[in-house]
Amino acid sequence: KIGEFLRGKLDGLKKRHKVVTEVRGRGLMIGVQVSTPALRDSIIMECFKRGVLILGAGASTIRLSPPLMIEEEQAAFAATTLSDAITAVA
Repeated sequence: KIGEFLRGKLDGLKKRHKVVTEVRGRGLMIGVQVSTPALRDSIIMECFKRGVLILGAGASTIRLSPPLMIEEEQAAFAATTLSDAITAVA
């Protein structure tokens, strides 16, 4: 349920940010691909500064893999923070 909720929020990133090229995954393990590796690294650092820990995967993908016991409010915060971080660095 929360995976579907989070995926829906992250799918919206493609509409708001041209640098987001793909959102993929299953359950709570979700990847958000951006246009360049340098941009990915900047987004990861900006999210860290804002309180959300995310990881890189591959050359230009951001990996979200929150704990299985995440609440909808926490998932929404992560998606909003990621969007704000993309706006800040893109």
